Amino acid sequence: MRVINTKEEWENILKNFENTDTFFTYDFLEINTIIEPGRVEAIYYEDESLRFFYPYIRRSFTNLPYVPDKYRDYSDITSPYGACGPLFKGDVRKIFKKLRDYFTDTKTVSEFVRFHPLIENHIPLSDYYELLVISPLVYIDFSEFNDTESIFKSFNENVRRNIRFAEKNNFEFLISNKIEDIKIFYDVYINTLKVKQGERRHFFPFEFFKKISTKDFSSFYFIFKDKNILSSGLFLKYNIFSHYFLGGLSEEGYKTKGSTHFLFWCFIKENFKKFKYFSLGGGRGKPDSLLDFKRGFSKKEKNYIISKKIYFPDVYKELTFEFIKYKDYKDMPTLFPQYRDI
Repeated sequence: MRVINTKEEWENILKNFENTDTFFTYDFLEINTIIEPGRVEAIYYEDESLRFFYPYIRRSFTNLPYVPDKYRDYSDITSPYGACGPLFKGDVRKIFKKLRDYFTDTKTVSEFVRFHPLIENHIPLSDYYELLVISPLVYIDFSEFNDTESIFKSFNENVRRNIRFAEKNNFEFLISNKIEDIKIFYDVYINTLKVKQGERRHFFPFEFFKKISTKDFSSFYFIFKDKNILSSGLFLKYNIFSHYFLGGLSEEGYKTKGSTHFLFWCFIKENFKKFKYFSLGGGRGKPDSLLDFKRGFSKKEKNYIISKKIYFPDVYKELTFEFIKYKDYKDMPTLFPQYRDI
């Protein structure tokens, strides 16, 4: 078992696995260090009966002012935003003790994992991780359809009606990763977070989108009406997987029906023959209008699952106490790990 932290070796190892996706690439994790400051790292293990690859971001405590000096050389790890967890071929149970020993030896206080719903890499790991279901994830299996017409017929009536409305009213779509268009996307994304009163942690900096726009796995889609931006979305594409990742509506888009339906439809028509899966993502909570919206496109769902693991309970507890005291919080933080600003 060894630690991988160079792009060349990372990408060569990734070629050994069939169900790879954007979220496992070196570039995607490196981009995520903009929103999760740390260093990109992966564990690789191989023997005659198992091949195991686990990418994550290791976050140092060095710059956290409330951390006692005795814990400065500790750290924690997290999956990138979206999905990840380990990739493996073979009996993964044999590596559980090696993982625990490694994370203990490297003074890893806690671990936050976002598993990949379509790969379902959480299932063989249920004896090692406590699995928590966050939300259903809606997806379309393109391989079940012969053409886009049959996909269109599978949508519910409201989705079909809104797409027809967009086509009848001459909505236009654009695919562009140009910097001037990324600025338009960013305005739309931030506007949506403000309207929906999104959590502070989702207000990603412009630099995150600027950097992701330079990668082949990203495509930015835009819907216009009379040259006015209505909606936009960032889609990720890699191997057999495609995803709606982030996006939103402009002020004008909130006044005009059908633009996000049309956004998804344009992506589907462009990519139907290129990928096996299209993930529309999940929802936010209960009641969940976002999830209901996505369910209009497909009845197929998988659970989006995370795990929170603590390797040093006493250290975790002390760090949380110091964090609460430093921030002067009255209530216990709800997000994991509880000793960090998220």
